[in-house]
Amino acid sequence: MSSTRIRRTLAPVVAALVLVIAACGGSDNNGSSGGTSSSSSGGAGQETGGKQGGVLRQLGSSDVDYLDPGHTYFTVGYQTAYVTQRPLYSFKPDKLAPVPDLAADKPQISGDLKTITVKIKPNVKFSPPVNRAVTSKDVKYAFDRFFSANVGGQYASYFSSVDGVPLSPTEGVESVSGVTTPDDQTIVFKLTRPEAVSVSAALVMPITMPVPEEYARKLDAKNPSTYNAHVVATGPYMVKNDAQGNLTGYEAGKSIDLVRNPNWDKSTDYRPAYLDEIKLTTNGSDASIAAQQVLTGSHMNLDTDPPSAQLRDVVTSKKGQFVQVPSGGYRWLPLNTTIKPLDNVNVRKAILAAFDREAVRRVRGGRFIGDIATHFLPPGSPGFERAGSQAGVRPPEEPAR
Repeated sequence: MSSTRIRRTLAPVVAALVLVIAACGGSDNNGSSGGTSSSSSGGAGQETGGKQGGVLRQLGSSDVDYLDPGHTYFTVGYQTAYVTQRPLYSFKPDKLAPVPDLAADKPQISGDLKTITVKIKPNVKFSPPVNRAVTSKDVKYAFDRFFSANVGGQYASYFSSVDGVPLSPTEGVESVSGVTTPDDQTIVFKLTRPEAVSVSAALVMPITMPVPEEYARKLDAKNPSTYNAHVVATGPYMVKNDAQGNLTGYEAGKSIDLVRNPNWDKSTDYRPAYLDEIKLTTNGSDASIAAQQVLTGSHMNLDTDPPSAQLRDVVTSKKGQFVQVPSGGYRWLPLNTTIKPLDNVNVRKAILAAFDREAVRRVRGGRFIGDIATHFLPPGSPGFERAGSQAGVRPPEEPAR
């Protein structure tokens, strides 16, 4: 279908029903997997004020696309990846700039913008059954396998300027010549174009989440790779598995059970990781029932838009259970311009003139699902203010210098 955007209707927010909990249990375990944080937890800059323990139960209507960090490119997949894995860089809550995660510091960029050097932290370990410290070679292998047809990385264009990146997927895992590891704590990216700033910004992507070659290569030799059913973790949580690495905590299309990674060291991580377990339901297709389960306390989070009736209830009588998070996007209604009379531009203009955006917003839940958009760029996107902010009025252009 060919479509045209019928005004920029709604700049949506992700509406979530939550039970706000500071602590949900009394476990006081100490050791490397402990989540109790303090200002003395090393240089990772952890949040403070919580208490370790309890289980978070989340209701959702969709499964992950992939648990394999080299393949995932979908919201639920990313949600799982970023609590179980450590990319080179990631984002703290409410922060726009990335911070070092597996990396020890900011990327070092050469003067000609063609070389990026990253040092990684020591003593970040893989979960069982691998049980060893991560090295820069594990990041390189993760990068190499991304371009294999068996793995199927989905955003290769971000790294097209890296020297040696294949133009098409490789039959097996092949080494990318522009990614080297001078030592176990250093990884270097050589570029063919002066794009180090943009490539550095992309080092937050799951492609940089380490993968142990000695464990994954035999799995990656299959087409498709079966690493997706044997993923090991570097973050505070891991998909529950057995001694051979088989994921016993994942039922496709039903649920994901995330438990603590016993090899996680809180001194290396900014995440407080208070919870002992995270149980994700991925087949909660009836949003009305799911919303009621959250509001009555049987579950703690709803990872989908609540129906308007439940939304009205929660914002008027249960305000502490409702959180809005800007999604960085907007919704629109398509018109099929290949059929009459919509192939006539004047008919489309008439529809635009008569279209009641406020009525559309009321059907979905009113002002609580987002502002009515005035242009294409949503809040938080570069250029939002210059495009007119929420008012939709562009500021006068700066005089040429």
